[in-house]
Amino acid sequence: MKFKLCLVFLILIISQAGAQLSLTLNLPAQTDDMPSWALLLYKQPLNLLEIDAAFQDYYKNHPFEKNHYTRFYKRLIMKHQAAMLPDGTVDSSDPMRKYESSKAPNSFRSAPIWNVYDMETFFLEKNREACPWQVNVYRMDVCLSNTNIMVAAAETGGLYKSIDKGANWKQIGKEYSLATEAIVINPLYPDTMYVGTNGAIRRSSDSGNTWVDVFNLAGVGFYEIVAHPKKPYIVLAGSNQGLYRSTDAGKNWTRLSTEPVCDIKFHPTNPSIVYCLRENSSPKQYRVWKSVNEGKDFTMKNSGWHALADGGARMAVSAADPSRVYVICLTTTKGPYLMRSNNAGESWTIHNTGSYSGYTSTTLPMENWQGYYDLAIMASQTDADQVITGTASAFKSTDGGASFKILGGYGGSFALHPDVQSCISVAAESWITTDGGVIYSTDFFKETSASKATNFGLNGSDFWGFDLGWYEKIFVGGRYHNGNTVYHENYKDKFLRMGEQKALRDMSIRSTTVRFFL
Repeated sequence: MKFKLCLVFLILIISQAGAQLSLTLNLPAQTDDMPSWALLLYKQPLNLLEIDAAFQDYYKNHPFEKNHYTRFYKRLIMKHQAAMLPDGTVDSSDPMRKYESSKAPNSFRSAPIWNVYDMETFFLEKNREACPWQVNVYRMDVCLSNTNIMVAAAETGGLYKSIDKGANWKQIGKEYSLATEAIVINPLYPDTMYVGTNGAIRRSSDSGNTWVDVFNLAGVGFYEIVAHPKKPYIVLAGSNQGLYRSTDAGKNWTRLSTEPVCDIKFHPTNPSIVYCLRENSSPKQYRVWKSVNEGKDFTMKNSGWHALADGGARMAVSAADPSRVYVICLTTTKGPYLMRSNNAGESWTIHNTGSYSGYTSTTLPMENWQGYYDLAIMASQTDADQVITGTASAFKSTDGGASFKILGGYGGSFALHPDVQSCISVAAESWITTDGGVIYSTDFFKETSASKATNFGLNGSDFWGFDLGWYEKIFVGGRYHNGNTVYHENYKDKFLRMGEQKALRDMSIRSTTVRFFL
C-alpha cells in the first residue's frame, strides 16, 4: 500500500510533465543465482504491484545488495509509474497525449499562474562553483552551424533550449509531449528541430515553441534521429521498430529495415556515407551497416566483428581521422567491447575489452552497469586518438582506445555525476550529460579548469519530498538521482547540494528559525 500511495503521489507530480519513453529497457540476462523476485521482470504483461510485493518480501529475509536487477527495477518503476493502472498493470497509451487532445485551446488562461524556480545547483562547501547534481538529462544536441544553440531533454519530460552555449536554459513546448532520447537540431536552420516521442516524430519550425506530428506509429520508440549536415531535409530515425528515412523534412517516411536501430552517424567529412547500428538475430547483437548513398540503402559490415550477444551499442566518428570509427558494445557475458575500424567501417578489430561487472579490466576498467540506458561514446574532433566512453563512470583514452583512465563519476578528477547518458563533440568543444545534468569542456576534458557545469534553468529535477518555509523564503527537497537541496533567500538564487546520492522522501521545516528535519 505504501508503494502504491507513493506512485499515486508521483503520478500527480509527473504526469503533466510528459510520459516516459516506451523504449525497451536493457533487461539483464537471467542467471542461476538471480534473486527469485526478479523472475517477475520477465513476465508479460508487467505488473508493478506484483513485482514490488515480491521485491519487498525478498529483502525482508535477505540482505539488500545493489545489482543489475535492483537497478533495472528502479528504472522500470520510474519509466511506467505514470501509466500504472489500479491493478498494477501498465496502460500502453500516452497520458500526456490524452491530456493534449482533451484540453481546450485557451484552458490555461483561467488557471492559476505557477512560476518555476530558475534552478542552478552549487556545491555546499564550494558554493561559488556550480555542480552537475540537478536533473537527469537523457540527451542533448548542438547546432553544427552555431554551437551557441543547444537543446536538452530531461528524464522528467521537459525539453530545454539554450542560445548561449548552455549558460541559460529555457523550457520550450511546455504544452506538448516531448519526452525523448532522440533529438536533432537542423544543422543549417536551427529554428527547425525534431524529437522522437512515444509513437511519433514531432517537428518544430519556430525554435521549439509549437510542434506537429510528422510521423506516427503505435508502439514505436526512438533511439536516434540525425539530419544530413549539408542537405538537412534528409532525416534518418532509428527506433525499436526499424530505420526510417525522410527526404522532404519529415513530410513522408520510408521504412528501410524492421530490425531495431540504436545509433546512426554521418561520416564527418563525406555525408554520402552513413553508418547505423542494426540488430542482428543470431547472435543477438548490434552490427554496423553502411550506406554510401546518403542512407538510401545499407550493407552490413561485420568483417572482424565480435561473436557475442550484446544489449546495445553506441558509435563515434572523428573529423580528425574521417576513416576511423569507434563502437562500444555491451556484451551480455563479457562486458564492454570497444570495436575500432580504420577504413570507414569496412572491417573491424576488437580493440579493447572491459568486464561484465567488477571493473577487473586494467585497460578498460568499465562494466555494463545499467546497460544501454547509461552508455555513451564520443571521439575528439581535433585528435581521433582521444576517446571518452562510459556507463556508471566516464573513462578517457588518449591512445586511440588502447587504454583508458577514469575521468569522472565514481572516481576521477572531474566532477561528473555518475551514470553517463550522452555525449557530443563539435570542433574543439564537448559536452557530457549524466543523471545530474550537463558539463561542458573546451579541451575534451583534459583540464578540470577548462570544464564547468551548465545547468542554470534546467528545472526538471524530480523531487521525491519537499517542504517550504512560512516565515522566510526557504525551500528544502530531496531529488531522485541528485540528493537533497536547499534554497534560502540569502543564498543569492542558489540551490545548494546537501549531499546524499538518492533523495529522502520525507522532509519538513519547523519553527521560525532555519532548522531542517530530514
